[in-house]
Amino acid sequence: MDWPEFIWSIYTNALKKIKKGKYLDKDLVKRIKSFIENNKNLLNVKFKPSLIHSDYNGGNILIHKGKIRGIFDMEWSYSGHAENELSVMNLKLMKTISPYQKDFFRGYGSIIKRKKGYKKFESFYGIIYW
Repeated sequence: MDWPEFIWSIYTNALKKIKKGKYLDKDLVKRIKSFIENNKNLLNVKFKPSLIHSDYNGGNILIHKGKIRGIFDMEWSYSGHAENELSVMNLKLMKTISPYQKDFFRGYGSIIKRKKGYKKFESFYGIIYW
């Protein structure tokens, strides 16, 4: 499965569960669908695949003196667009370890330079995740 197909399957499966369980207001679901549809062209991005952890939490990252020293618990890993994980992580992980957000991104940036325009992926990947 290629990247757009993979992400689209995550989105459609989540949407089916939301509709079936009636977890969200119908108007909100319509707005989410509209946002995703209007931005699905972002899935056609060319990127060098990265190892995606997909289960970051405070216990899975070891940061020491402002540098990432270890990543643990890799059973949910897959290959994909790094901006997907960074976007989700910025929303999810940083709520639990927010004092380390700057350290994490400084450490990440010392190894991998993010491309211009990475911000446009944050809402798109973030809303699919949530």
